[in-house]
Amino acid sequence: MNSPTVADPIAMDCVLRTLHTTAPDLWDNHSRTGGRLPRLHLLLFFAQGHNLARFDRPLFTEPIVRTEHDVHVDLPAEFAGAEPSPGSPHLNLIAAVVARYGRVVFPDLKALVVGSQPWQSTAVGEPIRVDALRAWFTRDAETNDPDDERPRRAELARWAAQRKENVR
Repeated sequence: MNSPTVADPIAMDCVLRTLHTTAPDLWDNHSRTGGRLPRLHLLLFFAQGHNLARFDRPLFTEPIVRTEHDVHVDLPAEFAGAEPSPGSPHLNLIAAVVARYGRVVFPDLKALVVGSQPWQSTAVGEPIRVDALRAWFTRDAETNDPDDERPRRAELARWAAQRKENVR
């Protein structure tokens, strides 16, 4: 059996287990919100976008649907799947998303999503297009800010070329 590569989306229960391990406090307000976990849905928006920007593939296959006030992802009732192995690109990316966005207060996190072009260009109840997310998370303001310590566009292009070379 082949092991998954960064090109393969991972199961949502695996994403959730990783998020639960990385940020257990996300589940603290579960009962207060009627089980909705609104912060989790917003973090999934960012995880999907950054995975598309970094690996040019979705992190998970479930659609991110625009709602009237934010986004929604259908989640399994339970998440019993295995976590990505330590050091896996998926695990590292999810940890980076939690580190970057996990402590942002909810209203600001929501404002980042609803202020984004992918959210604004999608009708309520419709899934946000993967290509719109990819374009948003690879735009100049996201990838070439000199004050940002994350990888620049040139580094991302070099890594993409290396991935293509490794596939051959």
